[in-house]
Amino acid sequence: MPFFHASCGKFYPFGFRTVKKTIRFAMFVILMVLGAGITLAGDGGDTAGPSQTVATDPLSATYTIAESEIRLIGGRSELQAAPGSAMRTKTLVFGKPVYGDLDGDGDEDAAVILVQDPGGSGTFYYIGAALGVKGGYRGTNAVLLGDRVAPLKVDIRNGLIFIDYRDRRPEEPMAIAPSVGKSAYLTLENGNLTPIKPLEKGEQVLQGWVTIGHEVRSFAPCSQADELWLIGNSPALSAIVTAYRETLPKPIPYSPLFMVLAGKVTTPVTSGFGTKYTAAFYATQLVRAPSKGSCDN
Repeated sequence: MPFFHASCGKFYPFGFRTVKKTIRFAMFVILMVLGAGITLAGDGGDTAGPSQTVATDPLSATYTIAESEIRLIGGRSELQAAPGSAMRTKTLVFGKPVYGDLDGDGDEDAAVILVQDPGGSGTFYYIGAALGVKGGYRGTNAVLLGDRVAPLKVDIRNGLIFIDYRDRRPEEPMAIAPSVGKSAYLTLENGNLTPIKPLEKGEQVLQGWVTIGHEVRSFAPCSQADELWLIGNSPALSAIVTAYRETLPKPIPYSPLFMVLAGKVTTPVTSGFGTKYTAAFYATQLVRAPSKGSCDN
């Protein structure tokens, strides 16, 4: 039956219970819409977290240092060291970014040296990367080089970051200037910047052309004029041969394949096919076998 609501002075053609149900339903719909909006906004925020942030350049990218996301603005960041603390953690880019293709997608990536002062006595140097993506650059994790070291040179060649720097001997105090030359080599694995396995004394990282055949097992480093015989008991020989055959499943006989290897240059072998080579190479790591590698990169 019709209903007159005295409090608002309106006449409803339906019953009071019907009006109450209508109001409740309308409120339910409004709450559902608002809830959906909040849920969508929350999902969008989660997927666009710091690790997915795309910056216009490497100096404004977000890097992960010791599991903390550090967003740079113009190559700098300053954050409170801890809640309620007066100490500030300062991070900045040392020098200029160095550009090259790190992930093999043809886009220009960058390597950056990051210096972080957490407010104590140490000043820590890291190496990070900013990967070129659509719309800008996305920062990676940063790998620690050391406390108060002295970076000298950074380069990207054939998907590998090379960095030369000076450090101190283990027994030397921090007051002494770093004087011991060191090198670090890093590759990109599953989106993370990863240092290669530590080199033993006398080992080095060389780039060049590997050739495998019935009577040939050679390595021609870019930095040397002569080819080297790959020693048969080299720890990395199996991985080298596998990479060679998988990359060149049906090659023209004795086709060279570009690789980055770690190991030692040794004296020539005294028996077998390797005796015609003036020196040999004891390969301990297959660092990379880039599809578009060359001595010019």
